[in-house]
Amino acid sequence: MRKLFTLVTMTFSLSVIVNFSNAQCIKTSCNGSSNTGTYSSAIGNQTNSLGNYGFSSGNQSSASGESSTALGHLSIASGIYSFAVGYKPQAQAQTAISIGYETKAKFAKSFAIGEMSETNAVQSYAIGQNCITNASQSVAIGRYMQTNASGAIALGSSTSLGPLVNGINNSLMIGFNSTVPTLFVGPSPSYNSSGNVGINTTSPTQKLDIDGNIRLRNNAIIGTWSNNSLTFNTNSIARMVILADGKVGIGYNTDPLANLHIKADATEDATMLLEATGKDKISSFIMAGGQAYFGTASNNHSLSFVTGISNTRMFIDGTSGNIAIGNTTSPKARLHILADGNQDASILLESTSTGRTGGIFFSGGAVNIGTLDKDQPISFYTSGTELRMNIDPEGNVGIGVASPQHKLHVAGGAKFSNQVIIDAGGLYVNGEVKAKKFHASISPFPDFVFEPNYKLLSITEVETFITENGHLPGVPNAAAVEKNGIELGEMNALLLQKIEELTLYVIAQDKKIQALENVVNTK
Repeated sequence: MRKLFTLVTMTFSLSVIVNFSNAQCIKTSCNGSSNTGTYSSAIGNQTNSLGNYGFSSGNQSSASGESSTALGHLSIASGIYSFAVGYKPQAQAQTAISIGYETKAKFAKSFAIGEMSETNAVQSYAIGQNCITNASQSVAIGRYMQTNASGAIALGSSTSLGPLVNGINNSLMIGFNSTVPTLFVGPSPSYNSSGNVGINTTSPTQKLDIDGNIRLRNNAIIGTWSNNSLTFNTNSIARMVILADGKVGIGYNTDPLANLHIKADATEDATMLLEATGKDKISSFIMAGGQAYFGTASNNHSLSFVTGISNTRMFIDGTSGNIAIGNTTSPKARLHILADGNQDASILLESTSTGRTGGIFFSGGAVNIGTLDKDQPISFYTSGTELRMNIDPEGNVGIGVASPQHKLHVAGGAKFSNQVIIDAGGLYVNGEVKAKKFHASISPFPDFVFEPNYKLLSITEVETFITENGHLPGVPNAAAVEKNGIELGEMNALLLQKIEELTLYVIAQDKKIQALENVVNTK
């Protein structure tokens, strides 16, 4: 049995066809809609419902999958139980959902929502603008987000220049206005543990791994809330540790023995140890090989460094090692630096046996190093008596020379890692000069040979000159070179000029040969 209902309202007609005998479907159309599936329905302009129990509505929408739904403009629901709503959405697989503007849900149990988002794996979800999932159980949310690994989540907003891509399984990447994430949460090693978090890194090795600087704008507390130590590392090596009882170890020391304990590694001799009050012992620097010690170990010592009211700046007597710097008791030996009132500070070196005085003097903002005796040199020694450098009273400097005869007199070789500039007088060498590179400033350079107005001698003129003079034009003869030598830069430029002239001769000769060949070929 078929019933036909026709309703005419103003300028369009609406037809509803209900068939209860065969197809068991409902068809309501404005223009060319069709439904062929069992219990399917098609409403709107040129819509169709091809699958059983399908429903399509809008403009040219198609529900071809069983129990599928297509709503909107050019919507396609081709998967079983699929759902497509919007402008050109496509739900192509079982239970796929596609909602928005040109979204595509291509695989089962996936959904794409937004603008031009797309799922390319089962159980994946793309939400936003141009979001893409390429792996199962992954999620891309935001703008230009993409997942390439199972269980991956990409969240944020990249740019049209490229997506932010999460290619690490079971991880989270968050970023904005960039193709790289700002925040990364890594996968957990087991079901009952947590993963690591990285900022500006996708390979964190600790619970919080930050690649970059940290700025705290208010009060900050760094430490532990349990009976554990706090360790500071660089290059994956412990540099400082703070134990639960407050002891601090610096260097290669993870078990400090004092409130501050500084220790070098096994290949170094230097150590520093400050022990508790009452031990009457302070050892802050030790060089086992060089035997350098700082501190006190007996009742005879006088070690004092003071600033402020007492005015003592440094004082080591120890009966008597006499080192005094500044306003302090008077050692007056070995090292004595004192500046009171308007006096200039200085380092004074005195010898009671010879009466000679020298040192470093600070006067009028200038630093002066020298002797107070006009007839005495300044000498530099190594190994006790090996003279290495000497500055005589005339200002001549000798290296390896006790009595220099020039402003700089070197006995031996010299190496300069940068330029050697001689303003006047020239450089004279009585021997070989070896160089990997030689730079000469030459002007003009002989490219003027190729200028149109350059007067090139003919071959005949050159031959005549050679016959009369025994050398090329413009080139000095052997006697002049043997007497005066040559300027390397000028000679190289002159040789290049001759090569360029020779090139012009060859070009002219080639043209003559070509002309002769043309004459021969025409006969």
